[in-house]
Parts: sequence; structure tokens; C-alpha cells
Amino acid sequence: SAIPLINKSTDSLDHVNTQLVKVDRVTDSAVDAADAADTAVRAVSMAVTKPVTKVSGLAKGVSHGTSAFMAGNDVRSSLNAGRDAARRREREIHHEITRVDQRAAAAAVPPAQSAESIEQAAAQAVDAATEVADGTGSPAPLPPNAP
Repeated sequence: SAIPLINKSTDSLDHVNTQLVKVDRVTDSAVDAADAADTAVRAVSMAVTKPVTKVSGLAKGVSHGTSAFMAGNDVRSSLNAGRDAARRREREIHHEITRVDQRAAAAAVPPAQSAESIEQAAAQAVDAATEVADGTGSPAPLPPNAP
């Protein structure tokens, strides 16, 4: 008779809905954790990047300034050469970091996109279970060890 099949389909739908709620909680937690990790990484990155950029610029400036002075330039032009080299180095590092950030952003899969695909798969499962309950679809075969 159709009543046991409908009852079984209703139980299946209830189970699918329960699982969807669990999946939703897990994906929400994963998205929150990813956002928190991203914020922490960005904070550490900003805290480290600026001093490293300045030290690298200083080293490049001292190197160029010293080289200019040793090549026979006066102190003022040697200092200017050092300052220019330091600024160039800082700009180079800034551009490199920006380029890497852009590449990383382009390669990243937004967590929401991942959650959407899970929700779509779950919605398809619910549709299939509904079709079985309505009698318009056929139930999937049970695994050999199913009760």
C-alpha cells in the first residue's frame, strides 16, 4: 500500500531537513572561522610588512648612498641617491605585495560559494525525496546492509 511508502518518505524528508540544518550550522561555523583567520592573517601581515619594507628601504638607501659617496659624489648628492633608492625599494615592495594579494584574491573561492553548492546539493536531495513521496519518482536502491 502507498501509506507505508508515504510515511517512510516523510521520515526521509524529516531526516534530510535535520541534516540540512546541521550542514547549515557547519557551513556557517566554517565561514566564521575562515573570516576570523583572514582577519588575523591580515593584521599580522600589516604589522610585519611595514617595518620590513622600511628596513629593506633603509638597507637599499644606505647601500646606494655609500656607493655614490665612494664613487666620488659629494655628501648631499650621495644622501639624495640613498633616499631615492630607499623610496624606490619601498615602492617595489609595496607593488609586489599588492600583486600577490590580487593573485590570492583571484584564486580564492569565497566561502559563500562553497556553502551555496552544498545547499544546492541538499535541495536536489530534498526534491528527489519529495518526488518519491509524491509517487512521481522512484526511490534510490537501498545499500545491501540497509535495514
